[in-house]
Amino acid sequence: MSTASLQPQRFPPRRVGSAAARGVRRLLGLGVLAVGLSVAVVGCGSDEAAEPSDQRVDDIEADLEAGVDAGVCLPPACGTTVPFVPTDGYVGPDPAPEVAPSAAVDGASVVVAERGPWWGQGLVVNGGAVLGGSPSVRAVLRDGAGSEITSVEAPVLVTPLRPGEPSPFRVEAPDVDASAVVDVAWEVVGGTVGADGSVGRTLELNVAWNRPAGGQAVAVPGYGDGGGPGSPLVTYVTVTNTGGAPVGAPRVIAAWVDGRGRILGLATADVLAPGTPDPLGSLAPGAAADAVVVLEPPAADGLASVPPLLWGVGT
Repeated sequence: MSTASLQPQRFPPRRVGSAAARGVRRLLGLGVLAVGLSVAVVGCGSDEAAEPSDQRVDDIEADLEAGVDAGVCLPPACGTTVPFVPTDGYVGPDPAPEVAPSAAVDGASVVVAERGPWWGQGLVVNGGAVLGGSPSVRAVLRDGAGSEITSVEAPVLVTPLRPGEPSPFRVEAPDVDASAVVDVAWEVVGGTVGADGSVGRTLELNVAWNRPAGGQAVAVPGYGDGGGPGSPLVTYVTVTNTGGAPVGAPRVIAAWVDGRGRILGLATADVLAPGTPDPLGSLAPGAAADAVVVLEPPAADGLASVPPLLWGVGT
């Protein structure tokens, strides 16, 4: 087992609801829509308040005043689509292999908890060879004096990870008060460099429909709710195996990313056996089935106009 890590990277905590996260995101830019993806979304908009209490999506007017040219608008209304081959098990911006010499946490994408138990989520970007096996993200939490509070680790959600491809992650420290954490050092550890990048990644992903949080009732195999206030965001995804071999335990991973590249929401869903609520054991070559991705409030709040990045994984 070889390691695919850089030296730990330190990023000041980027907190949910904070206006401090105004850096321009370069890797993802504006393109979060790909060929074969059909998403019913609302286009550009702006926050009415000068300083929203919960900055879930871009403050468009502030960006324009600052001369920021990225994150000003979200597709499809902006006409910006940066496609990536959907049969590769990924729907999102075109990967950029030159971003890092090896797998590393992308600091612009990271969001952490502001209060309560500490958690952090973001993207790992693989700038090297195919990264397979079981890579993880390690976070070292420090207080205002620079002393280590604790370190936590969680697996990267997408494997194998091809050169240039991003993967979301989420790490949690339920016993640590988020307000006590002032510095985080991130590192990608483990994994098998040079692995087969095709295993379980031959899933074409197409969004059939989105139900925004608080929207109308949903009743489909595998999921149902009455809609209205407090109901989650629901994304219905059709998954087709375009490869020549079965994909075992197929799943869909979704990440909602704003124009600066911050990860605002993460969710996973099993591909379901047709007409049932049961996870599909294997998806045959050429076969299609559906997944119901559910993002609960409060993470889902304000994301109705944000199309998700999608990954298809399996064994």
